[in-house]
Amino acid sequence: MRNVNFLERRIGLINSPSPIIRLKNLEKKIGFKGTIWMKNDGVLSSTYGGNKPRKFEFIFKEVIEKKAKVLVTTGGIGTNHGLAVSLFGKEFGLKTILFLYPQPITKYVKRNLVRMVDSGAEIRLTTNPVHAVARAKMLGRKGGHFFIPPGGSSATGNLGFYLAGKELIEQIKRGELPEPSIIFIPVGTGGSLAGLSLGLCESEIKIIGICVVERVVTNWTVLSYEILSLSNLLRKNGIRTNPLKAMMRFSLNHKFIGKGYGHLTNEAVEAVKIMMDEEGIELETTYTGKTLAGLIHFAREKGNGNLLFWNTHNLNEPDIPDLEKKFEDVAEWLGIWTEEL
Repeated sequence: MRNVNFLERRIGLINSPSPIIRLKNLEKKIGFKGTIWMKNDGVLSSTYGGNKPRKFEFIFKEVIEKKAKVLVTTGGIGTNHGLAVSLFGKEFGLKTILFLYPQPITKYVKRNLVRMVDSGAEIRLTTNPVHAVARAKMLGRKGGHFFIPPGGSSATGNLGFYLAGKELIEQIKRGELPEPSIIFIPVGTGGSLAGLSLGLCESEIKIIGICVVERVVTNWTVLSYEILSLSNLLRKNGIRTNPLKAMMRFSLNHKFIGKGYGHLTNEAVEAVKIMMDEEGIELETTYTGKTLAGLIHFAREKGNGNLLFWNTHNLNEPDIPDLEKKFEDVAEWLGIWTEEL
């Protein structure tokens, strides 16, 4: 029997649907004869926008049901996910412990790290992602603690992007945009793409995931597992899906990662600049800059069609006076390196 209330078992954290914007100036700048649209998840929440609040609506419901007091998660020292957990955790009166590992220092990394410290998160430094995840999982098993997987990518969290796919279909039906031929979305841990692929599996829309981490972490096998896990969760609650069709809906592109996670690329820097100059929208170079670079490259090669850029970057960033000084203080306190790459 279909559990009609299953997808309503969440906490309201977002202002949905996120808006659709046509990027006409970008189209003109790159000489594209089709249309380019943006699904702007950056303004989903005033606490922290981007792709995390969609997942947290379901994850935090589970946190509250289990009466957890401490959230435990992991990421690079500039992790968007870790910052989002810290900020939403603070709103719910929960302590956050972050196991962080090195990544190249950029402006947005500095800003995120300062904000994590300001939010009251307890930071524990590790040497690499494997070590960070192992320690976080171990602590997360302790009574009163709740482990949130990197990126919030779990069957529970990915429900948020399953619904995001349905949300987009409704916006297309209302005439807010034509049905895109291809969606471009960043892929780190892969949960957003997995949920979206399953949510859109009955459409003809293709998805290109621009990978920002190495192939050993992000690959077709990993994404397929996430799709199957989410499909099984939905099926157990009476909601039928077609995971095999969803697996055929997406492809992964590792060509824009550069030297690795968090490392700048010329293409990402150019894409971020174009978006700011032409549309007045701020992106960053780790996720959304590389993804937009992939879209621009595709658009210049193909020349037409209806393309959709899914913005997963928080656009509600507060100004931080004296950012450099605050970062230096935090870096010295934590004992991390401070050179900017």
